[in-house]
Amino acid sequence: MASEKKIVVFTVGDSRYGVDISSVKEIMPAQKTTQVPNAPHSVKGVTSLRGRVMPVLCLSTCLNITRDQHEEPTRIIVIEHGREIVGCLVDSVREVLSIDSEQIEPLPESLCDQHSRLLGMIRTGDDLVTLIDMERVIDTIAV
Repeated sequence: MASEKKIVVFTVGDSRYGVDISSVKEIMPAQKTTQVPNAPHSVKGVTSLRGRVMPVLCLSTCLNITRDQHEEPTRIIVIEHGREIVGCLVDSVREVLSIDSEQIEPLPESLCDQHSRLLGMIRTGDDLVTLIDMERVIDTIAV
C-alpha cells in the first residue's frame, strides 16, 4: 500500500529538487548572513531566526550544482535537524506536491553509492524533480 507524501519543490540553478515537508520547519525570504571564520565552504554564514543562531548553507555548493552566479538565492528553507535548525539557500520555492510513495523512482545505479544525498526522482509532466536527503546533506557538512 502506497503512503502519501508531501514534497516541497524548489529550484537551484536550472533544475527542480524536492525535500519531504516533514523536515521543513519554515520557508523564509533570503536575508543577510554573517560570515563565520574557518567555516566549511558550503556554509554561507549564520543568521538569527527568532533569537536562535542558525547556520545557512548554500545548497548549490553542497550539491555541486552549477548556477548563474548573477542570480541571488531568494529563499531559505529552514530544516529541523535533530535539536538544531539549519537554513538552506535556494533560488526559489515552487510548490508542494502530494504524491504516493510509489511515484518515487529509484536513481540509475551509476548514480547511487552509499554516500548518496539523493533519494530518487519524481516525474511531474515533462519534468523531473530530484529528491534530496537533507539529513545526509547536513550531516556531511558538519555544521
